[in-house]
Amino acid sequence: MLAHSAAERDQLLKQHFGLVHHVARKMQKHLSTEASFDDLVSAGSVGLMSAAENFDPARGLAFSTFALPRIRGAILDDLRKQDRVPRSVRRRARALHAARELVALPPRERQVLALYYYEELTQQQIAQVLGVTESRVSQIRAHAVARLRDRLQAPPSAMAS
Repeated sequence: MLAHSAAERDQLLKQHFGLVHHVARKMQKHLSTEASFDDLVSAGSVGLMSAAENFDPARGLAFSTFALPRIRGAILDDLRKQDRVPRSVRRRARALHAARELVALPPRERQVLALYYYEELTQQQIAQVLGVTESRVSQIRAHAVARLRDRLQAPPSAMAS
């Protein structure tokens, strides 16, 4: 705290400790890892103490507004310290997962593509397996290929919607 007493700092900490719990609960819901709530609160408390040390009421900000990003940042810093996987790898994994979610074609189209491209069956053989006409297999395959082509050519922001 800039030019303030230890008693005032302690008062800020006591009044705003609930903010640490709030941020920790909110972040725990969105984490992919199994971080304990107590660990998040502990890390957030470090951020709260840092905010109390550096808070300047003359700037016109409410303490909670000043402290919130510091609490969140302290929790994220602690999680990053504990994580052995680089952020770039996690980012790529999220992008790959999102791309896979977008491709889940309808089951019939996936089946036709798998039989045609992986099993290397002819359209006539696929028609017999599915109990449809050869022209219907051709239509399903063409539709699936067109759908995949559209998704691959779409900008990433359009694919996310």
